[in-house]
Parts: sequence; structure tokens; C-alpha cells
Amino acid sequence: QGDLKKCWKVINEMRHKKKSLSFPNYIEYNRQLITDRRVIVQKLNSHFVDLAKNLNANKSSPDFTDYTKFMKNRVESTLFFEEIESNEIDSIIKDLNPNKS
Repeated sequence: QGDLKKCWKVINEMRHKKKSLSFPNYIEYNRQLITDRRVIVQKLNSHFVDLAKNLNANKSSPDFTDYTKFMKNRVESTLFFEEIESNEIDSIIKDLNPNKS
């Protein structure tokens, strides 16, 4: 298993995409101005963790014990991949639009 960060770094370098290093100088939290970088990071982390928890709390858990409930039709087709060369991947990456996700 490769290092995903290194992989994306190489891809972005090939696409000539620079990493944005902006960080807020302050945030307002409960009507209080926070400028300490550590506290900002903690507050942002808490915000997104709580956001995910709240979104997940409102979802019902699907029942995956019986796959036939959600996989009703059997797929008869087969999928095969052909070997490709690294220069083909380089070409595809270079053709990507750096302004699109």
C-alpha cells in the first residue's frame, strides 16, 4: 500500500497545482474572537466532528445482514482491465483541468 499523500503530491505537481496554505487569523465562536491558532484548530475540529455526528445521528442504519434486500438483480457481465504504461497515466493527468475537482 502506497503513501496517498505522496501520490497526490506527485499528481498535483504534474498538474502544476500549488497547495494553498491560507489559515484564518481569527474566528468568531460564541460571539468571542479567537486568535490562538491551537484554539482555532480545536474549534474547527470540534465543529466538523459534531457536524458529522449530528448528520449520522439523524440517519437510520441500513440492514446489511441480507444482501438480497439491496442487491436484487444479479449482474452477469464481467469486467476486465488491460495493462497500461506509466506514460499513458502521465498523459491523462496532464490533460486534467486544474480548475476542476
